[in-house]
Amino acid sequence: MVREGYANVYIAPPNTKYQDEFEEAEAEAKNAERGIWQLSEGLSKCIGIL
Repeated sequence: MVREGYANVYIAPPNTKYQDEFEEAEAEAKNAERGIWQLSEGLSKCIGIL
């Protein structure tokens, strides 16, 4: 789900065994603008969390 862009990563210690793999998958999805990471028409790439 993460690699396809339909989930974001949340790591809760001590459950960190697959942290690197999940973060890599999320970065891949973001860079490819898949799923929740794709931009809707009219939105810019300057979206942030306030």
